Amino acid sequence: MSEVQSNLSQALSAFSLSRSELAVYRAALELGTRPASIIARRAGLNRPYTYDILAMLVKKGMVQEVQRNSVKQFSCTPPDELVEIVRRREEKLSNQREALITSLPLLKQLSLESGSKSEARQYRGVDRLKVMLDETLSSNDQPILSLVETAVCGSLLEENEHAYSRKYRDRLSKSRIPYRGIACTDLSKKSRKSTRSTTEIRSFASEIELPFEVFVYGPKIALIPRHNGYFGIVFENEMLADTARATHESLWNSLENH
Repeated sequence: MSEVQSNLSQALSAFSLSRSELAVYRAALELGTRPASIIARRAGLNRPYTYDILAMLVKKGMVQEVQRNSVKQFSCTPPDELVEIVRRREEKLSNQREALITSLPLLKQLSLESGSKSEARQYRGVDRLKVMLDETLSSNDQPILSLVETAVCGSLLEENEHAYSRKYRDRLSKSRIPYRGIACTDLSKKSRKSTRSTTEIRSFASEIELPFEVFVYGPKIALIPRHNGYFGIVFENEMLADTARATHESLWNSLENH
């Protein structure tokens, strides 16, 4: 990704654009009002796929559809209006959050009355998986323990979600939550170092690929299969969490001088 493309991706991060969506938006931005075929040529994509992406961008409010000489054409929404779209979205989410907080006592009461005491929750889809990872940052002063394929945040998300992985690491750093990660890949000495005193990574070379990644935080254990799409499950059970914590500590200590 070029520097311009990277800067554009960062500027439009609120819209969560894929690489193809970003390419189409950039092409439309540079060309002005044009038919889908011309935008597709500039973006380096085929016309049907570009048309589908443009329809998605119209739905997001980033692109507008117009008719010129009976030909359907597309133009980008003025950048100032994009800021307003994000502001309205944030206001709506804030209102929804307040409504949910207000309703929590009722929801908890209904849960108790229904006899629901589930200790496991499933998370399916990339957005739900992000929610699950966000939850690990609610452990307050208790360390987050992990057994993952790579150093921090693991390889849970595909390449087009690397922005979230960076955001997770930034939030972890700002939270000052202790993080002890065991990476099942032999990392270089440079990779094991951390700029934050509360993060420590130890690693070992393993010929066996870890089938899932594990996070232990508070009384919870999060398991994420590595080859089952975007899927994770969280167990909330103090006994299981304590057992996983003890296992992690045993492996952690064995790698002290590794």
